[in-house]
Amino acid sequence: MFKFSNLVNFKVPIFRGWWVVLGAMFGLVASQGISGTATGILQRPMMDELGWSSAQYSLSGTISLLVGGILGIFSGQLLDRYGASKLIAIGATIVGITFIYISTIESLLIFTFFTIIGGAAGASLAGPLVINVTVAKWFVRYRGWALALGSVGVSLGNIMWPLLMTYVVDTGGWRAGFVWRAAVMFLLLGVAALLLRRKPEDYGLLPDGVKIQNLNGETDQAGYDAVLADEVNSYTRGNAIKTHALWLISAAYGLNTAAMMAILMHGTAFITDSEFSRAVAAIAFSINGFANLTSKIPWAWSLARIPVGYLAAGTLTFSGTGVMLMLLASSTSSMPLLYLGFFFWGFGFGGTIPVGESIWANYYGRKHLGSIRGIGMPLTIGLGALGPLLVGLSFDLYESYQFAFICLMGAYLIGALLLALAPKPDPVSGELSPSEFSL
Repeated sequence: MFKFSNLVNFKVPIFRGWWVVLGAMFGLVASQGISGTATGILQRPMMDELGWSSAQYSLSGTISLLVGGILGIFSGQLLDRYGASKLIAIGATIVGITFIYISTIESLLIFTFFTIIGGAAGASLAGPLVINVTVAKWFVRYRGWALALGSVGVSLGNIMWPLLMTYVVDTGGWRAGFVWRAAVMFLLLGVAALLLRRKPEDYGLLPDGVKIQNLNGETDQAGYDAVLADEVNSYTRGNAIKTHALWLISAAYGLNTAAMMAILMHGTAFITDSEFSRAVAAIAFSINGFANLTSKIPWAWSLARIPVGYLAAGTLTFSGTGVMLMLLASSTSSMPLLYLGFFFWGFGFGGTIPVGESIWANYYGRKHLGSIRGIGMPLTIGLGALGPLLVGLSFDLYESYQFAFICLMGAYLIGALLLALAPKPDPVSGELSPSEFSL
């Protein structure tokens, strides 16, 4: 029987597993269309036509993230057991159907209901958790580079979606925007589902393309040692729950998610309310995508040289600095300062996947990584879900985004402090021989 894996399981050792990285790129481009900048571009046209407030529009996104975070507990376990392909295929189908249906609605209640379903499915079944954990399972020595290259999809998504959605919405309206959003997202996730596979052991390999049958050989001994060390030091979910780092990291990335999602949703409105045009907003978000893209090599290079906790704190500090520059640009009507702010924000944003995923894998190992990440998801997503809603409420109260964006800057800096203080868990005791790898 034909298997797609036969086409992608290349014979050249250096390429083994790198098709997983390609799948991550496609999946992360799609994820930016599910809950990223596209949401913000659709916001004002929908509010103007349907008479909704900013808080009403934001509420559905908040609830969908909360539900997705709770479902992450279960999707992490399913990911460890069954792999990403089935989860992504199911998630893509649900999200696609809900987006197309939303393009026909008039009711806020129906919009909220279907946004919750689509957003929760996207976050828990076809989102960054599923995609990035899969990449982390396929690499140890090259994990930082693999995650950095895979997260190029976020950068490309942040470049593509603002330009595409702004053009579609301005020429065809927000209803056409939802249809295009569904079609492009479904196509990209379909490719990701074909390329992402559960773990290298399913193909007679270990991470980084090491062949199991050659573990006793002398070549690439450093690679074997790295894989063995990762396997020995893989925490179980029960042990990970008892460590302080799990909760500090989850809280830090919850604050990061809150600020990031709030800017993605409200950033376009923040820019236009600062007397800049929608075209300037589209360019600013594309600059964010460009900075996100160019940051991959520096962050990946740094992972081999700087303790990952400090590096993770650095990514959030860059993003917080970007928000500060946005606020200065708003008060001075300076377009160059606005673009510089989005560049700094994007540069820090670009490091959150390779560095953030690396801190989880380096601290807890890859064996039960999905289950461990799933445990922290309610806290991370719970905090993250509040960001868009609180910013919307702040705008409705003060009729300005200034106070809210000051709070977002603070959230980034507090998150950076938590990451810098999170202690790396002690190594798991025990020994493992090459013949004891679980397949």
